[in-house]
Amino acid sequence: LLEGARVLVFSADFAQVYCEAGVQEHGAPPERLAWCGVDLVLAAREDAVLVVGAFGDVEPLECDGPVRVFPEVDGARLVTGAQHELVRKVPQSLLELHRPGSTSPGALLYDAKRLFDQQDPGSDELLRAVAGDLEAAVDALLEAAEHELCPREQVRILRAAAFGAAHCRSPPRDKDRLRALVSTLRVLHAAADPKVGVYMTYAQLQMFTVPALISRLCDMRCHHLASKAAQWLERFEAHVVHHWAAAKVRHSPGAPDAQLCEQIVAKAAGVPGISFADIATVAHGFGRKQLASMLLDHEKQPAEQVPLLSDFGEDDRALDKAIESGDTSLVYLVIFKALQRLPFPDFLALVNRKPTARPLFHSWARATD
Repeated sequence: LLEGARVLVFSADFAQVYCEAGVQEHGAPPERLAWCGVDLVLAAREDAVLVVGAFGDVEPLECDGPVRVFPEVDGARLVTGAQHELVRKVPQSLLELHRPGSTSPGALLYDAKRLFDQQDPGSDELLRAVAGDLEAAVDALLEAAEHELCPREQVRILRAAAFGAAHCRSPPRDKDRLRALVSTLRVLHAAADPKVGVYMTYAQLQMFTVPALISRLCDMRCHHLASKAAQWLERFEAHVVHHWAAAKVRHSPGAPDAQLCEQIVAKAAGVPGISFADIATVAHGFGRKQLASMLLDHEKQPAEQVPLLSDFGEDDRALDKAIESGDTSLVYLVIFKALQRLPFPDFLALVNRKPTARPLFHSWARATD
């Protein structure tokens, strides 16, 4: 942005000037520049935004009041007191699909599905025309669905892609792509609901990552939606349940331990990868020692359960669980931690009560005498 309200467009290495765009005829000079994707720039001032193209063309955008511009990977967000809009260059995949008279494989397959729904025999003619490029047509439609912002149009594009995949002579190269895309878009639409307010495009999600979106929903205490999203994606459910359980403990200081434990166990039961030891650690950190102990009763991994029982000072239970596991390394772990923490008479009393642990301690003592 130069003096005189001029915008220069350079190559990435600043070696070549592509064009110079004058924006002075559109009112007061802009106060700041912001990227809009990779090949557009927004020149913004307090109450107006100008879109500057790579070849010097300038297009003003109407704004209802003071506006703030936030760049995104595929465009930019314009936020006013009353509106939140996304500005971006129309992706090439959508241009090829919706351009009037387009004969690209994706457009032909899209039209074939539309005619098929209308029971028009022309659908068969279009399918024959695109038969040699059917897999490419399916891929083009899936890419267009990723960029489409209208949910209803997305559904039509995805149905056309499924229609084409069903007519492929051989299984698609990436047969799970359609299913994964549908699940991801379902999550995006649910997060964009005004009650949640996390609106992002598919390209933005790829940059932000799905785990980060799930974590953000959890941080917003939208655990029900986060759980549904994890189920749709068939991933991250254990993370959601762990975060919910931690929030439940944090925000329920007066709830009885038994009731809270029952609720957490009911929610976490059957969730692959869930760790009751991690939840017990959180509960212990909030001073809910009895709750932590009760949660550890549901931990199925002795290697996770026994060290925590020992750290919580429950040496007797820890030693019992270690002996039940049959893992002598865990038994030694509890013995050594108890030896460091307990007065020696209390330690001897603990070991002598456990016939299995006593000879192990005697063996270690003789070896280190």
